[in-house]
Amino acid sequence: MKIITVIVTHNRCALLRRALQSVKAQHYSLLDIFVISNSYETNKEAEQILCQKSNCTYLKNKRTSNYAGALNTAIEAILKKYTIADDLYIAFLDDDDAWHKDYLETIANSEEVADIYLANINRISSNTTQKLQLPKRLSYHDFLIGNPGVGGSNTFVRLKTLLKAGCFDEAMQATVDRDIFIRLLQLKPTYHIIPQHLVNIYVDEDRPRVTTNSTLKKESYQYFYYKYKAFMEKKEESLFFARAQQIFDIPQETIQITQKSATKTQTNHIGFNDKKDFFFVIGFIAGDIQLANRILKNIETQHIPVDLVLIINNTSSEASMFQTISNHTQYKIISKATWQQYLRDKMYGSYFSKFTTINSIAIGRTILQYHLYHETRTITDTVYWIIDDDVRFTNTFKQGAKATTYDLFSIINQYKNTADALIGSVSLDAPLPMFSCIRSQLVDLWYSTVANTNVASDAKNISALPDYYYDLTDAHTQHTETPMYYNCTLESDLVKNFSGKAISRPALQQELNGIQKLATNRGPNTLVFNRELLRSYPVVSLEVNDTFTRRGDLSWALMSQVFSKYDFVVHTMALDQNRPIQAFRIEKELNKSANDIIGYAFNKALLATVAIIKQEKEVQRPIHIIASLANEVYADMFYKTFKQYIQHRKARFLMNYYRIYGILQLLKQKHADEVLPYSSQFDDNVLRESFLNTIEKSLDKAYIQTYLSNLGDILWSYTSAITHRLANETINEAFIKTKLQLTKNTYLLGEGSEGKVFTDTHYIYKIFFAIREQEWFFLQQQAIHFEQSDFLETLTFHEVANYKYIRYAYHAFQSVKEVTITEITAFLRFCYQHRFVFTNIKPKNFIRTETGQLKLIDYGKSFETYTEERFINSIKRACLFVKFPSMEESKFKKYIKAINANKQIKEIENWKQIWETIQASSPKILVANNINSQIL
Repeated sequence: MKIITVIVTHNRCALLRRALQSVKAQHYSLLDIFVISNSYETNKEAEQILCQKSNCTYLKNKRTSNYAGALNTAIEAILKKYTIADDLYIAFLDDDDAWHKDYLETIANSEEVADIYLANINRISSNTTQKLQLPKRLSYHDFLIGNPGVGGSNTFVRLKTLLKAGCFDEAMQATVDRDIFIRLLQLKPTYHIIPQHLVNIYVDEDRPRVTTNSTLKKESYQYFYYKYKAFMEKKEESLFFARAQQIFDIPQETIQITQKSATKTQTNHIGFNDKKDFFFVIGFIAGDIQLANRILKNIETQHIPVDLVLIINNTSSEASMFQTISNHTQYKIISKATWQQYLRDKMYGSYFSKFTTINSIAIGRTILQYHLYHETRTITDTVYWIIDDDVRFTNTFKQGAKATTYDLFSIINQYKNTADALIGSVSLDAPLPMFSCIRSQLVDLWYSTVANTNVASDAKNISALPDYYYDLTDAHTQHTETPMYYNCTLESDLVKNFSGKAISRPALQQELNGIQKLATNRGPNTLVFNRELLRSYPVVSLEVNDTFTRRGDLSWALMSQVFSKYDFVVHTMALDQNRPIQAFRIEKELNKSANDIIGYAFNKALLATVAIIKQEKEVQRPIHIIASLANEVYADMFYKTFKQYIQHRKARFLMNYYRIYGILQLLKQKHADEVLPYSSQFDDNVLRESFLNTIEKSLDKAYIQTYLSNLGDILWSYTSAITHRLANETINEAFIKTKLQLTKNTYLLGEGSEGKVFTDTHYIYKIFFAIREQEWFFLQQQAIHFEQSDFLETLTFHEVANYKYIRYAYHAFQSVKEVTITEITAFLRFCYQHRFVFTNIKPKNFIRTETGQLKLIDYGKSFETYTEERFINSIKRACLFVKFPSMEESKFKKYIKAINANKQIKEIENWKQIWETIQASSPKILVANNINSQIL
């Protein structure tokens, strides 16, 4: 038997010392001791010192600020640190009580194997000691009436049993012990009564205690009665009221208050009536032909004035099976055969060619964005509405709520000229894995089934909480064990719940409001106003088991904002998600939950790490952030944050998972036929194979670091593919000759991620696919000095037909076979003296002219403002170039990744000498430039 002790303390350091002494005096060895503080900040330092001396894990309550919240904080911490096992037990002790030194050993040596062990209590006051005797048999009915002798200090329970009971109800301010034992004993666990009096409960009257707080007691009795009145027989109800009056002076009429009615909801159609001076596109991935046709039918029946509907067909149905819509709407279906061929042909990027199916949201959204971009590339003023195939063009809100109906075109007109994208909200069914929002709904179902009531009630006003339907939310934790009563139908509600549908806790449209800020969610309701957003980044997340994890759509939004500074509006405008009924397969749902947690942690770590990178580095371009993520220091920072969030969400998930199973066991007691198809699928081996193993695999630190070092390649793979297709279709020899009004024929010299390079053997013409104004301006500013260097060309700058291009002299040339230290040092010195860095030194970016002169041939975004870190990185690349002047691109790139990760490489060990030489030869200009930069 493995035992963990949990103590909750509240501003009673002297008493905590006594409790800890009794724990440390135990004859049985403990696995761990957790002390959870609910104390004022002024007392926490003394508590921490005491716990350090006692070798305890000391934690502050991070959940609801009450006794139950602190207890659940401990359970969550235990789940982060230890594996759930049948032989793992939790022994609870209040900070003002103490154990006899034989307490744990007596339980551990018991011949009875049980889920719960209860020892008898010594009730000690200032002048008397009363020996309380537990009954030989216990039922949850005993706790409906009163407390037969169980408290926070003689509760000893198997962890798995406690989890099935739902742990501690954080909406319960007092009466916490009775509440948890009702839920424990309803599960019909095995229990064993220890006859010895091994627990001392101190009931001094000269200090504040929850049990003597009349306000908390009254509120708790009201809530307790609301929660359990349906379980009370008439006699039990009378005894309950009598005890409340006799012991706590709480009259029956104070307890039997009129409960708050549950919120009624209303659904309205979304409007499309405001002016429309833009090209309106709706895009979605069809995974189910019936859902896709539902959307198309709704477009038709609601007369939505859409100009183009673009569908990625991921069904087994042919295009002819899709609902037809009126002639005024363009209609484009990308067939499965087409996008699969595109994957093979690397049309979405070379990285994505390894995928053969849409096995994740990320792949589907990447394909959708690609086709939305290309199908509309010649159309101006385009607005894209990216949705899921299970939505309806309605929204659901509280009846009587203000400003909840809306006109989509009015919102578009409000933001399309000031923002790049708008992230909307979701109503009705939550856009989350089923296991993320079913626990609280099953709580509602369990209590409502017993109550058999037609009255919908919400005593704690749970529906007013943000994300009240979301069991894993970080916004609050007091909602998961608080029932909302409703008129239920067990069998059909189980089917709906296990399909991920909202029954008692729908997501609701909030009061309409939009604000320009960092978007931390993205679901089936996204408006894109700037087409470049569809090209800038693919939809990706961390890959596990050759599948992108969930929340890649949020990763896209975050990268667009924090990497590239696109402006997003976060808006409350909601779109109903109306999920279909489907068969429950626990393996699929567990895997979905694991991937959702990993995606959540990936985005949290990404945000936190990028924030620090921006604080510590001068960041001008997305590549600076992406390269920094590969750096060992930041990669380690990312991993620590990622692991922290993984453990946090995994613990919360497991608390919910076992409670779901526990509720099914409760329902099965009287409704076996209806419940068995679900409860029979819950198995620890399945949990391990479909959830825990996936989570564990994501925590491979070496893999995370490798993935971060490859992130740039993944992202640019997609962007380059779009750019190259666009360039190949529009920018060719004839285009160059016509647009630049050349007299001689040109031929293609090369192309890269920035643009295409042509020559007429007199000049070189580089035409850019997309270069930002600040990058274009910076290159112009630096090019003023280029004629002073033999390594650089004199550039002229031009703009024609919405394209920017540069022109410089053509030289007959050959590839570089050798580079001297003198040459590369001279080149670097020139860069240093003029306060810029060329960040892309590699063999293919240099040539030898027929006269033997080394020349740079890459002019564009790689010219960046000077920072010491950036310049040192370029010196290291230069050393590599000198060492391997003719190395092929892929091999050179591996070395560059190692340099970006700040790894020690013997091939570049002389970089410091070059750096010292450059500094020694340019002191005056460096000072002058420092002064200039300060003035600027």
